[in-house]
Amino acid sequence: MYLKRINDSNYADFLNELNDVIGNGGSITDTHSHIHFEDYSGVLDAILQRARNNGVKKIITIGINYNDSLSAQRLASQYREIYFAAGIHPSEVETFNDKKIFETLFSDKKCVAIGEIGLDFFRNSTNRKLQEYVFTEFLTMSVYLQKPIIIHTREATAEILPILNDFAKHNELKGVFHCFSGDEKLLDWGLEHNFYFSFTGNITFAKSDKLRELLKIIPTNRILLETDCPYLTPMPFRGKKNESAYVIFTLYTAYKMTKMTLQEFVILLENNVKNIFGI
Repeated sequence: MYLKRINDSNYADFLNELNDVIGNGGSITDTHSHIHFEDYSGVLDAILQRARNNGVKKIITIGINYNDSLSAQRLASQYREIYFAAGIHPSEVETFNDKKIFETLFSDKKCVAIGEIGLDFFRNSTNRKLQEYVFTEFLTMSVYLQKPIIIHTREATAEILPILNDFAKHNELKGVFHCFSGDEKLLDWGLEHNFYFSFTGNITFAKSDKLRELLKIIPTNRILLETDCPYLTPMPFRGKKNESAYVIFTLYTAYKMTKMTLQEFVILLENNVKNIFGI
């Protein structure tokens, strides 16, 4: 259900089908990227052209701290197809000073979400209590501004769900579990609270059978696709630096988990993007 090689006959068949969808007005959104990173300095125009050639007409680039969010904002101001989100990644919480400095970023019309924010206890690299405090501060802003959140969570389900529950009592939260890991408790909570689940290139990896099986049971109107570039490059380009153009290979694998036509699936995904991010 994933494209192992570019000389695979399924690869050519998929590209032909995708070209038909794009020719009929279809488009794709990379809902989580970091194309404002220095990794793309000097090559961004080529990166964006390859994305356009693959039908990727909208890209959301995600800030991981205040200064990085400013970089994301600057890039979004320069390109029509780029939007941004602003926040503090859990590994960056020690840079947190005052949430008020984010207010101008959140008021920008091209800022579509607060994030990425969350908890990450996988490496224990930053103080847990500080992570929880910063996460709560941004959740407070999300409720006040009625802006969706993009959540990064790793090895922290037991800690993150009680925090989310405190803010979800009156259905005041809306958001996305970015790079969804397949955690069943997060899945149950997200489905109950109308959250979205975003899948990256890791669903194309040979050992990702569990994630692919989950795609069959998650309602399609709760699915988003992303690259998280420059990370998690999908097959058949695994090992190379990821870019927004490659979201089509995640699309291919997700599409094969449904009973829909590619045209139907692409339209549904874009409706999901509009419903959660307003674009």
